[in-house]
Amino acid sequence: MSLRISSAIAALAILGGCGAESLEPGGISMDCAIGRDAPLAQVCTVYEVKAVDEVAFLVMWHPDGGFRRVRYRSADSSVEVLDGAERATDVTRRDDGSVEFVIDTDRYRLPARMVDQTVATQPTPQ
Repeated sequence: MSLRISSAIAALAILGGCGAESLEPGGISMDCAIGRDAPLAQVCTVYEVKAVDEVAFLVMWHPDGGFRRVRYRSADSSVEVLDGAERATDVTRRDDGSVEFVIDTDRYRLPARMVDQTVATQPTPQ
């Protein structure tokens, strides 16, 4: 009985740390449309994570707190989704340098400066 009570107290203590005081993501604003019929609007945030031993990747935060991790590959203008089973489709490099793509029912437009910054951190083939 005491084990169940102490487990319940521990679980409440852990959940207490998940309150509304979570940190807002940094980065820059980007256009996205979360959901099938949502309009494309500047409501998401994107920032680059520079990994020590691998190629940098981008984290895109949704307004509801959800996020996706992706890597843009300049060699073939592809977007690699790093979480989940979905793939990026309809990848298009626009005239302004931004990149648009779709993951599941969500649409994204990476700003040109994030695309160029990510490309600059990719290792050169030898």
